[in-house]
Amino acid sequence: MKDTQRQPTWTFLTNHARVLRLIADDPHAALATTEAQFRLSIPAEHDAYEELLDLFAGDLKEQSPKRWTDLCEDDYTAAMVVPFWAWAAKQEQAMRILHPHANEHDFKFTWPLIADVLELCAVTVTNRAIQISSPCPPIAMIPAFARAQRRVYLTATLSDDSVLVTDLDANPDDVKQPVTPGSAADLGDRMILAPIALNPHLDEEAVRMLARQYADGDRDGDGRAEARPVNVVVLVPSDRAADRWQRHADQIVHAGDLQQAVTALKTGHVGLVVLVNKYDGIDLPHRACELLILDGVPRPLDATERREAAVLSGSRSMLIRQIQRIEQGMGRGVRDVKDHWGARPDVWTRAVMRRAAPYR
Repeated sequence: MKDTQRQPTWTFLTNHARVLRLIADDPHAALATTEAQFRLSIPAEHDAYEELLDLFAGDLKEQSPKRWTDLCEDDYTAAMVVPFWAWAAKQEQAMRILHPHANEHDFKFTWPLIADVLELCAVTVTNRAIQISSPCPPIAMIPAFARAQRRVYLTATLSDDSVLVTDLDANPDDVKQPVTPGSAADLGDRMILAPIALNPHLDEEAVRMLARQYADGDRDGDGRAEARPVNVVVLVPSDRAADRWQRHADQIVHAGDLQQAVTALKTGHVGLVVLVNKYDGIDLPHRACELLILDGVPRPLDATERREAAVLSGSRSMLIRQIQRIEQGMGRGVRDVKDHWGARPDVWTRAVMRRAAPYR
């Protein structure tokens, strides 16, 4: 009978893994995910929605009778903020309404993260949901992140690095001394065109037809390919925008089919591919994308984002956010020195460029 070799045994001293290095690639995308994680959204069909609405009805009506009426009449565009003094004064009642639902599906992942800072939260009301969000995520509630020995943030387009301190608990002294490239030798080439800005009389359908011809290798529009066909990627903010490309596109891709589509683009020629509402988090190097078209940028959709957009409309802060989204979109196709492509911002981009002029 053979002796069996004794296997080593392991003893776990804690149920929390110890993170030595944490790397946040594209922290601007991570910030959006973090903010969403720390935002409790209570749908209109939930019992707590009606109870909170009744609790703050007087405060909301006093704030704006017109918007309150819009809200009561199910106007999708109506978004109201519960006054912070009313929210602070009625904390006990709000806690009694919310706490019984702590283990429900809509609450169980977010409620533990914001319950202890509830009095500091901002509350936004629409006809579809009530959203409760903290001004700065209490990131210490994520032990693996908060206790990591080293945190590395990688970004090329973060316009306001103070959010690394306020939202991701970075050390302010470290943020003041970022590690940057010694030269631009590793950057790819970009040629950025704004055809409608150059020719205001140009029909947008003509631009879509040109993109189709470019994907087919037809450079002069005679219906015959005289050049190598290339992959053309179009970024659009919505299904409605994607519909305008329907008859020209080889594929219209949503988030659920994104991985398969990106793999196909990296593998060979696909043609003209429209990506719906995906401006970051994907890499399309080399021939995966040689012409990138930005046909609009996403508009704020949830209650908190819409409220912030309304308050910041016309401000430098909102302008910087919009420009950053454009930069994120353009970064999809140029990943290193071997990459080169052309990009066509749309009419909306032209408006942003005009508004940016006073700040230059």
